[in-house]
Amino acid sequence: MARLHLIIILFFFFFSAAFATGKPHAFMMKVSKHDFGYLYYSSIEVGTAQNSFSVNLVLDLSSKSQFPWFDCSATRYNSSSYRPFRFGSPGCKLVKNAVPWDCPNAIGAPPTSFCFNQSCGVFPISDVEIVYIGSLGEDIMRLGSRFTTPPVVFSCVNPSTAGTVPESSPGILSLSRHVLSLPMQLASSLQLPRKFALCLPSNTNQEPGRGSLFIGGGPYLYPPYSGDASGLFATTSFVTNPAIKARHKGASPGDYFVDVRSIEVDGETIRFDKSILSVDKKGKGGTTFDITRPYTYMRSSIFNPFIKAFKAKARARKMIETTTYAPYSACFDRKSVRTGIAGPDVPAIDLVLRDGKKWRIYGSNLMVDDGESWCLTVQGGSGVRPAILIGGILVENNLMEFDIESSKFSVTSSLLLHNTSCTRSATA
Repeated sequence: MARLHLIIILFFFFFSAAFATGKPHAFMMKVSKHDFGYLYYSSIEVGTAQNSFSVNLVLDLSSKSQFPWFDCSATRYNSSSYRPFRFGSPGCKLVKNAVPWDCPNAIGAPPTSFCFNQSCGVFPISDVEIVYIGSLGEDIMRLGSRFTTPPVVFSCVNPSTAGTVPESSPGILSLSRHVLSLPMQLASSLQLPRKFALCLPSNTNQEPGRGSLFIGGGPYLYPPYSGDASGLFATTSFVTNPAIKARHKGASPGDYFVDVRSIEVDGETIRFDKSILSVDKKGKGGTTFDITRPYTYMRSSIFNPFIKAFKAKARARKMIETTTYAPYSACFDRKSVRTGIAGPDVPAIDLVLRDGKKWRIYGSNLMVDDGESWCLTVQGGSGVRPAILIGGILVENNLMEFDIESSKFSVTSSLLLHNTSCTRSATA
């Protein structure tokens, strides 16, 4: 393990020295929402100025993505500053399950100028091996209009891998804990704090429907709210997944598990076995995120008492339940639901954090409009590995900070309560 840490330090030290002048402070990237679905992406420009290309990359908080990856087919990308990695090189050793890959002979491989025999073959989707493979390399990037980065490690993939995401966003921007995720790479090479914040828009990608990804910390300014929105944070600790920790010999490159202790609906505590909110030795249980999914999922043992309590509180508000259809768990006649500052005025959900702090979830993050009804987007299922899997809708217009250095998670409730939203960031 000590040797791996030394490799990581030496690997990024070279790039830190090379870019020692003009290092930026914490900076912001714009985040857009796809018109046709609940996916969120940022635009980056890759490569030398004369041969660069722009690509939209879907944001992913999960540990499935260790590093950024995208389609590097010949018609899209021909950068003279691209440097592929050989198998066994220091950079290649940072990736789980890397293999030697003679990619010029593979179907759909990147151009031979970007790949060669004994390339560092990697699996961009870490839990889907053999089917999807790409080559690891590095190139400079421009993130927004602020600056050009030191070389960033990413994977060129073949078009079949990019087919797992929308054609307009042919790749993934990893925000995971892994040392090669974008926030971790830039924190190391630019000597920024190992933290990032995310504020997902509820609007689609039409202006002004853009949220923000902050790398390196705040301030977080959202006028007309006065001051730094970090003053609205409820903070708790991340929870280590024992199974991942054991597998990686003390490291913690797994998902972001948040220390949720109980759940309330309109102030009433839901009764269920709270032990499943902890992550067990097999890696089951706990509360984590997957913003590539729109809906939030709960284990059946949580969902069943939750939906019973939610419907009871809805009846107390004189909300009229209508016919419910997949994928929703309950729908209500929109005429019977009042509208508040944070969306439809439905029973609020509190995720009760460590030390009794509460992350309150309001109607705009619980319901979707199907035309005649408001429908609940929280679902249940016996096949959910975590106890609670938080999807994209639930966190829209909530500012979230992932402080990897301090192992803390901070979140606001809906910014709509303060007459602002994720699209109103004033941070330069």
